Amino acid sequence: MKKRFKILAVFVLLLSAALPASAQLSFGVKAGANFTDIKLKGWDSNTATGWYAGPTLEVMIRGLGLGVEGSLLYSRLSTDYKYDHATYNAHVDYLTLPVNLKYKFPLPMVRPFVLAGPEFSVKVNDHIGRAAKDLWKTSFNGADMMVNVGLGIELLGKLQISCSYNRGVTNSYKHFDSKTNNWRVGAGLYF
Repeated sequence: MKKRFKILAVFVLLLSAALPASAQLSFGVKAGANFTDIKLKGWDSNTATGWYAGPTLEVMIRGLGLGVEGSLLYSRLSTDYKYDHATYNAHVDYLTLPVNLKYKFPLPMVRPFVLAGPEFSVKVNDHIGRAAKDLWKTSFNGADMMVNVGLGIELLGKLQISCSYNRGVTNSYKHFDSKTNNWRVGAGLYF
């Protein structure tokens, strides 16, 4: 995990050194809903709703519409599992760092955009439920990594509404093949 964070830090430093002085820097806050299904091999799972919120930073190269967006989000991912006529809810809270390459289409008042990049998460808290924990003999891993792709619109240069799909790269649970699939819908307000 430390190696991934070092690679990310080097990437961000190289990108910031390559940005021209005319780069536009915007700070803001984001919030929205997570629609998550943590696939657990051999179990039926259903999508459950969580949430996310936190500060965000956008660095765009003027005139190109290209830039980087990084956020530090507190994010809750939830899912429901069915086993032997019972339903178990599991959720995990992460401190999440998505770093996305972003392209804004050059339109005046309403600017569509696309984004893609990695997301690194560190577990803060989790809840599987006593019965499910006894049944599975497992818990959530301490960290997770996903890949994001998304799109959205920016209104008047201040409000961004976006939808992204996040696909798990690492296993969410210890000792199980368990990938997280997450749709994230929300809004960001930039100052």
